[in-house]
Amino acid sequence: MRFVDRFKPRSICVITSLLEFSSSQDSSCSRQCQDFCRDSFVLFSPSDILVPTGSYSPTRLANPGVNYYGFIPNAGVTWFSRPGWELSAMAALQINTRNKDTDYTSGTIASLEYLVGFNVTKTLQLGVQGFYLQQISDDKVAGQSYEDGLRGRALALGPQVRYEFAPGCGLTFKHQREFDVRNRADGNRFWLEASFPFK
Repeated sequence: MRFVDRFKPRSICVITSLLEFSSSQDSSCSRQCQDFCRDSFVLFSPSDILVPTGSYSPTRLANPGVNYYGFIPNAGVTWFSRPGWELSAMAALQINTRNKDTDYTSGTIASLEYLVGFNVTKTLQLGVQGFYLQQISDDKVAGQSYEDGLRGRALALGPQVRYEFAPGCGLTFKHQREFDVRNRADGNRFWLEASFPFK
């Protein structure tokens, strides 16, 4: 459920979401939102839930599913300027529950996603985006810190291209190159996201 309130030019538009299931946290808004909140700020606060779906085995090195719940509150802000610039940032906190099969609990993760985008046309946006991630509590086994806590960290940066082919409908391609990675798998990420409204 989403609530939008417009006050006056150069004001704050507020968007909140009680519950939102998504595969990613994309802080960019549609062209409708850009037109609605032109030359102003947009605040939004979606919440994601990670659920233990998919196949899982404690003996496998990699699993398509996880065996624990994660609660991910978010808070973000976007500024749309009249020349066509968009500046966005979203902060999130991921709090994980215990994996009952391994008695392992992954530490809490704080992250910040960011985007600097420019609307070349009314339907095409080019930008630079990325994230910073820092684990702020130790990984634990049976309630005790595992090794040195295995606190992860990562920094990523890359290009973004968004094309909106209809109001509220668009495709976004992202590439993220990870740097300064600790206690995590590192490499390149490629994203293709589709957005469309439910009527």
